[in-house]
Amino acid sequence: MVMILEDAVQCYQRYFAAETDAGKREFRDAERWLFGQTEDWIYSFENICACVGINPQYFRAGLSHWQKSTSSEPSAGSRPCRRDRTAAAGPGALTDRRSADFPR
Repeated sequence: MVMILEDAVQCYQRYFAAETDAGKREFRDAERWLFGQTEDWIYSFENICACVGINPQYFRAGLSHWQKSTSSEPSAGSRPCRRDRTAAAGPGALTDRRSADFPR
């Protein structure tokens, strides 16, 4: 059941900004399932959350927060590189993650 939930979240996030009809349809289907209020189907979002011990309202709030924060980010073409604060570099210092995470 967790895999069903995981698949829906992946579709919701992957196709959030889809431009193709197929991608938009995948997003709408995932959104409808995740935010629908039906409990009359054994594999409804509400029932799966109950089975795995997840609060559906809390989960939905997290998805809504993700959507709002993603909508306010700059487009991928203008997105700055990710940087992390590291204690080793001192308080407030920034290091470029790309050099540490990806071999050249």
